[in-house]
Amino acid sequence: YDVFITSRDNLKDSLPTEESIITLIDKLSNQKEVNISNNNFNLKLASLDLKPGTSKLVSSEDNYKEFLLSNGIKVLYKNTDFDKDRIYIKLTKLEGSSTLEQKEYLNALFLPDILNNSGLGNIDYKSLEIYFKGKNFDVSPFIDDYMQGFTISTTKENLIESLNYFRTLISKPIIDENILNSTLKSNAEIIKNRDFSPKSVFKKSLLSTLNSDHPRRRMLELDDLNLISEENLNNVFNKLFTNFKDYKITVTGSIEETELIKVLDTYFANLPTKSESVEPKNLNVIYPKDSVRKTVVQGIDKKSTVVLTYPYHGEFSLENRLLYGAFSNLLNILLIEDVREKIGGVYSISSRSELEKFNFGENYLQIVFSTDTKRTDEVIDKVKEVINNIQKGNFSKNKIEDVQKNYELNFETAIKTNSFWNNFLEKKNLISDYEFYTPMRYNSIVNYNSIVEFSNKAIDKNNCIEVVLLPEKED
Repeated sequence: YDVFITSRDNLKDSLPTEESIITLIDKLSNQKEVNISNNNFNLKLASLDLKPGTSKLVSSEDNYKEFLLSNGIKVLYKNTDFDKDRIYIKLTKLEGSSTLEQKEYLNALFLPDILNNSGLGNIDYKSLEIYFKGKNFDVSPFIDDYMQGFTISTTKENLIESLNYFRTLISKPIIDENILNSTLKSNAEIIKNRDFSPKSVFKKSLLSTLNSDHPRRRMLELDDLNLISEENLNNVFNKLFTNFKDYKITVTGSIEETELIKVLDTYFANLPTKSESVEPKNLNVIYPKDSVRKTVVQGIDKKSTVVLTYPYHGEFSLENRLLYGAFSNLLNILLIEDVREKIGGVYSISSRSELEKFNFGENYLQIVFSTDTKRTDEVIDKVKEVINNIQKGNFSKNKIEDVQKNYELNFETAIKTNSFWNNFLEKKNLISDYEFYTPMRYNSIVNYNSIVEFSNKAIDKNNCIEVVLLPEKED
């Protein structure tokens, strides 16, 4: 055996001795092998008594079909052959942890992982690995701020098994005490060691500065873990995953319509849908209204890391979303040319835009880069100059052609993937007038004049949140 142990200096006295490590290895080596019978490899979920519902074809569009289930759930479906025998199903509901109290919200952060690892129905956490032997599917719950649901990815061969797994998970979930305690212990260690990581300290400061110390936009603390319990986890599960009213379903992949109808009738049209509706709640996350500069001095890395955030000013619309993304793509081209190549000021640099309909205005443009510590202010000023030049129209018009060409190349690749259609159908289910943009339609909207006009509306140069990570003083 080879054993290699590393530690921080302040913990070296608590490291195990060579003798204790040898003793442990000898103990493990002398343990008897566990005899697992063949029957254990054939673990099966207990049978379900599901009374089928009905599904009705509502419309057939160019790129998808719409079904309405007898319990009121809407389903959008597209048959594809991109991944041969893969099938993707997603259930989504606008609500998420936004409707929960702070204690419940903290439990919602842990619930999906604990559910995934605790077992379900007649299969406990110790048997999960054996149960999944030879199977190829995944069923995962998720909880975001304003949305929750399940993703199901499976082969055709494992479709029915994955659906039985899903229905067992929502009817007979397990919150295992061992998994819960292990999760809390590992997170406690992460939190204890976090202050020794400059990146973690920087992230903590970034979240605090950008989100005005909002309790839903901060990193976890040790005291938060005291609120995580089996009772609280079950309460969150019951609130989010037992009433499927207002849920939407998308299905893409290698499944024929006749088989789909059987699946919808057997596993989805009979999902419980209680009468009450619950809508997402505005968390009122407020970004600073003026420009802010926060500097974090931590670590010994001989470079600075900078995050510049410009809160979005404007309304949500599909065209604005398109223009925001185009602006970010144009900005990336110019930042590489004017900052990285011309002045050699950064090791890496990129921007990204966030503009969604259901996040109550938590939208922004964010630019991230690293640079030499002595050039930090110079590069920040240069980045702002590039943005200002776009707003003034001081850039070559052929850069817009580059943005258009990049979009066309990406579109031609993306449209031949299930992920593209999964994303399209999910958004279509939530936004009735949602459409994807072909390159021709994209080019009719994204041009020199529209980008200049949009950038002046969306970005206020006097509303920039700067958070900078600098190393501690060098000798």
